[in-house]
Amino acid sequence: MNTYKLTHHYSRLCGSFAVKTDFNLHQLNLACAYIQLIRIDLPDVPGAEDGICEDDGENILCKLYGMKGVNEPPYDAELDFYDNWNDYCGGRLDDLTFEIINIARSGAYRAVIESMIENCRDSLENHWIREGDDEKLYVDKIQSSIERLSLLLEGKPVDPAWGWRSPENISLDGRVFIVQDGERDIPAFLMR
Repeated sequence: MNTYKLTHHYSRLCGSFAVKTDFNLHQLNLACAYIQLIRIDLPDVPGAEDGICEDDGENILCKLYGMKGVNEPPYDAELDFYDNWNDYCGGRLDDLTFEIINIARSGAYRAVIESMIENCRDSLENHWIREGDDEKLYVDKIQSSIERLSLLLEGKPVDPAWGWRSPENISLDGRVFIVQDGERDIPAFLMR
């Protein structure tokens, strides 16, 4: 078993996040790229992170791949989600698409949406309001995000009235993210 420390270049999180797995570093990079591509296929919503960081990454990797979360060294290597995004989801994506699709799992959208809901709940619990900002509006927007994301977990389609677009500015109207059990979740743009 290998132990990998998870980081993000721009993270301000305290604590240590790591996973223990049979995966080698390349396989872990593929899995991390996959969950980041799942996240980028979903909308940016008030209260949720716009990407995957080490805390969410550890949780999602454990859910999808049966990895074990650990928080103490020694680590065999480090995986930085920012570098993973630039390399595996960016510069090398065309060459790695087949490998990323092969590492895809059923339940990935569910795991990432649950993570987004948890981000929203954390935002409500730990929010701070700048002077002049409307606290009620802030709370209402995040509550709305939680309600809408929860509908997605029930298998409901994206309501056109929400005006949701992916971070790549693609309309998500009518999109259903939770598919039948057993089908692998694959981001739409990887199937083009």
